[in-house]
Amino acid sequence: MRHPTAYRYNIGAKSSSFGAVVLLTVGSVVLHGLVLALPMPSHQSVQEPELPPSSLPQADGAADVNVTILPSGTLKSRLKTEEPTETASEENDLGESDRPVQSTPPPSPEETQPPEIVPSIDDTIPEELPPEEPDPAMEPVDSEIVPPDELPVDPGNSELSPPTLEEQLQDLTAYDYNESGILKEGEVGTQLLGWTVPGQILPSKADSLEVPYLLVEQCLDIAPEPGVLVAVVNQDGSFQRGPEILTSTGYAILDDQAKAIAESGEYHFPERTETQAYSVPVEVLYPASCL
Repeated sequence: MRHPTAYRYNIGAKSSSFGAVVLLTVGSVVLHGLVLALPMPSHQSVQEPELPPSSLPQADGAADVNVTILPSGTLKSRLKTEEPTETASEENDLGESDRPVQSTPPPSPEETQPPEIVPSIDDTIPEELPPEEPDPAMEPVDSEIVPPDELPVDPGNSELSPPTLEEQLQDLTAYDYNESGILKEGEVGTQLLGWTVPGQILPSKADSLEVPYLLVEQCLDIAPEPGVLVAVVNQDGSFQRGPEILTSTGYAILDDQAKAIAESGEYHFPERTETQAYSVPVEVLYPASCL
């Protein structure tokens, strides 16, 4: 059997636990009513993070857009990566008019002057005029055309070649008498002393050299004189000195003919074993009918 005191203690313990539960329930109901009585915050009242002005669109008259709230860390990382790119794109979008204009110094007086125009050679040379056509009325009628080979030779024309010795010998005008080259008999001996070689007192006398007279039918006013030709001949027949006319025939054309005959080998000097000087009489075959 239980003790009466223990029974009362058990009933008191149960009464106190029930009262605590009641008090806790009433307190919870009161707190819940207070909570419901408080004004509830709306969804839009949450403070949105401020974005930098450079990241927001700047177009005028743009329509409102819905803003999505992102975590703060994600937004900051995007702003760091996108801000330099947007800044560079804004710099590229600047037009030519937004850039500063670089001023240039005014041109100097020398640069403003127009360049000097130098006339070229083509401007100074006049244009060549076309050759004038001959007038048919001025041309002679039935004129004979003379071939160039049959044109007469003009002695005074310097462009033509001079006449040969053979041509001059057949021209009477080439025979000009000149007595200044004719030596006297005593003068001939004195001049011969200057033509000797060692071992000779005077040049050896050779046979006469005959000069033909080609103007057979024409006579000269003065007949040619006998002349003398001198020469120093080596053993092989070459000339060491001369040939030259010591005394003239009175006509230079006949003297030149005598030297040409001696030089051409038509005249034969005497045979020799050493170098010898010779005096050669010159005889012009002048016709006896002209004497």
